[in-house]
Amino acid sequence: MKQLAAIILAICSWGIANAQVVVENDYDGSIISNETQGKVNFNDNEKETLSFIDLNFFSYDHFENYGLGFHFYNFNGFGMGVTLRSKWKLNDSDNFNGDLTLNYSFGVYQNENTKVMLCAEAGPSLGSRKTYNDEGKLEDKFFIDGFIGIKAIATYNRFAISAGYQFWAPKFKFGKDYKQDGFYATLGYSI
Repeated sequence: MKQLAAIILAICSWGIANAQVVVENDYDGSIISNETQGKVNFNDNEKETLSFIDLNFFSYDHFENYGLGFHFYNFNGFGMGVTLRSKWKLNDSDNFNGDLTLNYSFGVYQNENTKVMLCAEAGPSLGSRKTYNDEGKLEDKFFIDGFIGIKAIATYNRFAISAGYQFWAPKFKFGKDYKQDGFYATLGYSI
């Protein structure tokens, strides 16, 4: 049995050592120059997904939220993400939200280490807020809200920074008495 395994291993080793790769391109009549011959670029038609864990800051009209997120972006493509955000104060937690994001990124600039994109995003925001009930007592209530935003994203190697504008519509009410809007920013690291 050991002899058979040694013979099979020797034949496979000999085949690998003597293998040749022949590439021939005659299907479209194009001429391949000596400089590009043998070089294959697999990324021309493939989209690279960028995934980041990020710290978030939201500045709304009368308060701020801080959060932790996990996002996927595609250069000129769709992506998604999730952000958990709140005031993060021990005694004054007016809101706690989980934002579920669907985004589309428009590529502005790209090289080996750097990418710059404009990103439009929207989605539901699930969370709880302290509100007054009919008896005037403060209690936590669950809400499904909506949000839309636009931001610029710059990545360098494994780091990303973004900044933009977000419109948060509690209970999907978009009137000026209900909305919260303002600046938001993230600092992310690729995982």
